[in-house]
Amino acid sequence: MNGRRTIGLALLMSAALLTGACGSEPAGQRAEIVQDGRVLRTVDLSSVRSEERMTVSWEGHTNTILIAPGEIRMLSADCPDQICVRSGKLIEGGLPIVCLPHRLVIQWAD
Repeated sequence: MNGRRTIGLALLMSAALLTGACGSEPAGQRAEIVQDGRVLRTVDLSSVRSEERMTVSWEGHTNTILIAPGEIRMLSADCPDQICVRSGKLIEGGLPIVCLPHRLVIQWAD
């Protein structure tokens, strides 16, 4: 019986360590805002505590990015197609948010 208890305790401890090491946070909590190939900002979404709006300009045009606890999205853009705005929030395993006319990308950081 003592051997079974030891094995059970070892399995329980291993599971706890793995859970702690893996955590419940999704992979890729750091997002990058990139314009024309240059990283403007890297945001750790897991540490954001309140909403923030960031305005990015390109040749007289603007995009507004919403940075909120656990999420980032293109809030508005003065580009003609609005694909970047309609993309919604950046999701784990999803495609980056791209505004081609303004050379702006929101993507997961490595």
